[in-house]
Amino acid sequence: MERIGKYTEAMHFAAGQTISAEGSIGMGWYILLQGTIGVYKNDTRIAEFTKKGAVFGELSTILNLPRTATLKADSVADILYIEENLEQLIIKHPDITRKIIVGLAERLTKTTRDLTKTF
Repeated sequence: MERIGKYTEAMHFAAGQTISAEGSIGMGWYILLQGTIGVYKNDTRIAEFTKKGAVFGELSTILNLPRTATLKADSVADILYIEENLEQLIIKHPDITRKIIVGLAERLTKTTRDLTKTF
């Protein structure tokens, strides 16, 4: 496995297992290798990641804030955990940085679309 950040670890989760909890302190982000990851806010499922290569959990690192949601494996899941700050990621891995930016833009667009449908 190529080391992307200063710390890279392959992780395996059983269905229902928590990956990270809302409000917890954590620097680093994840890449989905296989499975389904649910995103929960106050115990309500608000989103999911199912596509191999999806990047998630990056907001805390980018904004230097506690985790904004709980991430749970909705099925058996394999992920990579990468600990790298944003500045180093931009310099060392612009391709991954681009993927993060595109992913955030897609999520923002979906959220905006979902909110405007309800009003």
